[in-house]
Amino acid sequence: MLNLAILGGNLVADPELKQTKNSNSMGIFRIAVNGSGNNRNEVLYINVKCFGALAEAVMKKTRKGTLVVVEGRLVYNSFTKKDGTSISSIELFASNVQFLSNVGEYTEQVEEVGSYAPSAPKEEGQSDGDAPDDDLPW
Repeated sequence: MLNLAILGGNLVADPELKQTKNSNSMGIFRIAVNGSGNNRNEVLYINVKCFGALAEAVMKKTRKGTLVVVEGRLVYNSFTKKDGTSISSIELFASNVQFLSNVGEYTEQVEEVGSYAPSAPKEEGQSDGDAPDDDLPW
């Protein structure tokens, strides 16, 4: 199965930077995504998490209102509160974030508008030259 989501929207608040138990950086932000088709007036609010250098880049280059495109995988979470109420949510764990706009007074803090994606970890036995672009069938 493929779990890949690509969503575009504006940050609804400034991003937060937290530390995981292993002292890794974790960025948390929320984007507003407009509906499409007959649901153009519908707005979805999506929670996004990112880690490491990507989290630090998001902190540096975005603020409330920044337009971004986020690529990653969807993660379903559920738990039961003490009062017996079930809570569920879907989050997007980002592997790539494209920064499409600068926001007002924060423009001078953004060095460039573009994308940032950390290098993917190599699988066992894989080297940098395993699949050169000119050998791909498409």
